[in-house]
Amino acid sequence: MNNPRLSAAVVVALAIAVLSVRQPATEPAIRADAPVLTVPESSADAAPQPLAAHLRTTGQVTGEARQIRDLRLADGFPAALQALAARSLDSDPLRVTAHEDVRSVCALVHQPDTVSGRVDLDPNRRPWLDQLQRRCAGLGPNQLLPLEPTRSAVLVWRAQVPETVAAREGEQAALRQSMALLGSSVDTRLLYAALRYALVEQQLPLATIFAGRQIPVQADIELTLVNAADWIACARSDSCGSDGLWTHYQCAQFGCPPGIDFPVALQRNSPQWQFEIAQALTRWALSLERDSGG
Repeated sequence: MNNPRLSAAVVVALAIAVLSVRQPATEPAIRADAPVLTVPESSADAAPQPLAAHLRTTGQVTGEARQIRDLRLADGFPAALQALAARSLDSDPLRVTAHEDVRSVCALVHQPDTVSGRVDLDPNRRPWLDQLQRRCAGLGPNQLLPLEPTRSAVLVWRAQVPETVAAREGEQAALRQSMALLGSSVDTRLLYAALRYALVEQQLPLATIFAGRQIPVQADIELTLVNAADWIACARSDSCGSDGLWTHYQCAQFGCPPGIDFPVALQRNSPQWQFEIAQALTRWALSLERDSGG
């Protein structure tokens, strides 16, 4: 294809920013020839459906996944960031990802009312914000600014981002890189970049991912990529539980009953069509890991 390529600097900036940009709920676009989808008026009132265990955790947490799990489940994020920095190299992009994970979530403590102006009167949000306040304690506004990656980290990052791989080595190499990331990565930024590259280049196996149902239009799939990347990453790092970082992000914004995990929070707080797309993408990506024996 002759699609214009983004510069490496733009790719890095977009990927770093994506965790701070959560898509608002919108109605799906429907093809002229597609059957009408039935979307519940309030997905928060719908009874959550049972999910397969592997959509909550793969049960195989080692190496990089263990490091990021320790951060995403940490009782105190400042100490967890310091511990991760002590165990990793300056060139490790995971350090930037960990900082962005925490920055995105802890920003809610400093600006909690982006969704509702009456947090104190919302019993489904207040407990989650209180827990987040405790876990983010010690991180001031200056520490919630984007982390400036080292030159070596940028070089390692560029070698992994499908867009830059395509510019350097061609589209087939970029597609292989996307599939490798989708089959193993716990990095939310890289997972998002891999999903988006494969989608835009029309290389996602949509007939397989959405087997037995109408394939959504590309714009609707793109709206779910952030949530899908979060879900894949938390399942691989065994951090989708009620104390997981992304569970707190969902519930501090939109409200949840106590004790629920990320998939259920996402189902309650998303239009059903968005949840089903994210679930299908997650199920497929996790199947790549199982099929490869990972």
